[in-house]
Amino acid sequence: MDNCKLFLIDDDSISLIITNKFLKRHQGFRESDICCYSKPEEGLESVRKELSDENTNNFWILLDVNMPIMNGWDFLDGLQEFNSEGRVKVIMLTSSINDEDRDMAKSYASVIGFLSKPIDEEKVKNVYELINS
Repeated sequence: MDNCKLFLIDDDSISLIITNKFLKRHQGFRESDICCYSKPEEGLESVRKELSDENTNNFWILLDVNMPIMNGWDFLDGLQEFNSEGRVKVIMLTSSINDEDRDMAKSYASVIGFLSKPIDEEKVKNVYELINS
């Protein structure tokens, strides 16, 4: 088990690297706290495995919306199948400026925030506040 506290799921490897660095630099996350996936289907499987371990605490996902093969909505639909206890909270981190995406995010109980890319210090603070609220 990875025992991650935060999953980053984004098909853009540059965004993964930048977000990972910002979280470690500005909020003190360690390398072992963060798991990065550029293929959402692999990330979903890893989250499923984490949730199957009853000793795993709550954790968070920063999720992109627009990805090929499995987009953010497909990921959230899959997550709903096994996140019945609400142990996972999701923050959408996306380049989408579509109001329909913001509205759609509100329809998922696990989504606690919606932030636009690119990540910066202020957005990292927002992530930290959402996680610790």
